[in-house]
Amino acid sequence: MGVIGLIGLTMLYISWYRFTFKRKGLVPWLDLWQRPKDSVKKEFIAALFFLILAYILGINKMFFPEPTALILSLLGLLMLIQSVYVFLSIGILSDD
Repeated sequence: MGVIGLIGLTMLYISWYRFTFKRKGLVPWLDLWQRPKDSVKKEFIAALFFLILAYILGINKMFFPEPTALILSLLGLLMLIQSVYVFLSIGILSDD
């Protein structure tokens, strides 16, 4: 059941990417973003939310399977890495 869920999440992400950016691919390059300064804050907050939720689910093990916290922490850490990259690209490391 877990593999089917991961495949479903992957297909959902690919469809979101194609719908949002109107092109094939998996990585949302920085030049595709319309307003990176606004989006990076939202993505950072969402990453923290995912990490906190993963922590809570990892401790309580309510109605979710055990690997749920691991998958949520993976998503949160990937979002956190991307938001730090975008923040550095438009801030300290920008060419402007």
